[in-house]
Amino acid sequence: MKKRFAALLCLLFLFPLAACGAQEAPSEPTPTIRPAVFSEDAQALLELLNGKEEALVFFDYTVEAPIQSVSTEVWKYEDGTWNQSGHVFGNIEPGEYSMGFRFTPSGYEIFDISDTGHNTYTYQDSVDLDGCAATFSTQLGDSQEIVCGEEIPLLLKAGSASGSIAGSLEDFRSIDCTAGLAVTVTFSDTPID
Repeated sequence: MKKRFAALLCLLFLFPLAACGAQEAPSEPTPTIRPAVFSEDAQALLELLNGKEEALVFFDYTVEAPIQSVSTEVWKYEDGTWNQSGHVFGNIEPGEYSMGFRFTPSGYEIFDISDTGHNTYTYQDSVDLDGCAATFSTQLGDSQEIVCGEEIPLLLKAGSASGSIAGSLEDFRSIDCTAGLAVTVTFSDTPID
């Protein structure tokens, strides 16, 4: 299953390169992070990969000096508070990169993608939204400027037993929920030792 998923992930990123008439990302000032733009074929493949209980999303980002490192955090809502559940970090050089996330019934995966390859980080840490009467899911929808040291919320999936839930991605920690997962990224001008 993992080999099949890895092969499909590779195909997903080859489609935009090989597809004729593929959409180009709008020209923007750098550094920025934005939802990934795919060709129609790649988008169809992505929809096939996204099962009912899984969410697979990708973001592209461009960095330049003075940015030297990136830190991706996954936050889990438990016992009335948001706690860090997963953490992937590393040094980066100026350039263009992609990252992906997949929420599954048993946990989540984080993908780091560059021109030299990709890394997959798998966490077995599930969030039970089945008992929730209402669920809420959102992700970064527009390009956002990267500012060193500022947390950028990328993705949120939350649920409430009360039957009502509302909030915003930018202020996910204030959402009144019963269970949830959120993904944030922070860029820094300090390298990681």
